[in-house]
Amino acid sequence: MITGAGSGIGRASAKEFAREGARVLVADINFDGVRETAEHIQSAGGFARAVITDVADASSVKNLVEETLKAFPQVHVLLNNAARCAGYCATKGAIIALTKAMAIDYGKEVIRVNCICPGYIDSGLTQSYFEAQPDPGGARAVAGKLHALWRIGQPEEVARLAVFLASDEASFMTGSAVVVDGGFGSGLPPQG
Repeated sequence: MITGAGSGIGRASAKEFAREGARVLVADINFDGVRETAEHIQSAGGFARAVITDVADASSVKNLVEETLKAFPQVHVLLNNAARCAGYCATKGAIIALTKAMAIDYGKEVIRVNCICPGYIDSGLTQSYFEAQPDPGGARAVAGKLHALWRIGQPEEVARLAVFLASDEASFMTGSAVVVDGGFGSGLPPQG
């Protein structure tokens, strides 16, 4: 089950999981976007089911869980990708702490819990930010130079990490906050 799958990292992750053979349930508040994600996966020969979901609404999340359990006898991966702009930055620290606590609580049941900490990724939140600037192209160029790799990341780069974390190759990883930010968090000062 992948939330926030109507675009950006969520869509790229859904496509990547499907490419690896996973059957995916994709959820998003933007039904047109999530339906398009499901259709793309199905046209490539995969299985996907779309469910409109507002992760800020408990009854909507309850419906998502019910629809997921109807579609799949077992759920192996939850990718909670949906983000709400208002609390995004403050929530990141809490998510890391929650990830560690859940890893401890569920490790005995061989349930692994990790979180992905992306930097500037060319999707959703960053796109809206750039479009709101007086010079969107200039803002994008400046943001790219804040990264050690001198560019903004792509959703597919985060998606590949999500697939790895869900795989048996990451079987000894739990409680980890995995940074995929092109060196943004390394402290590179803005370049001219």
